[in-house]
Amino acid sequence: MTTKLSDLRLRNPKLLGELKRRGFETVDDMKHVPTTDALRMKGMGAKSWQKICDALGRDPAKT
Repeated sequence: MTTKLSDLRLRNPKLLGELKRRGFETVDDMKHVPTTDALRMKGMGAKSWQKICDALGRDPAKT
């Protein structure tokens, strides 16, 4: 089962809009995104990225 980004309850509501604008609907869509690129997205903070990585099952510091 894939987790939708809207189900993660991200802190910044504008971030969800930015992710949808870039074509990301589920956390599986973000598997290929490196940490450096993700943290450069408008509205993405460390806590939000950590929630996404937890849903993906990957370490946010090593990707």
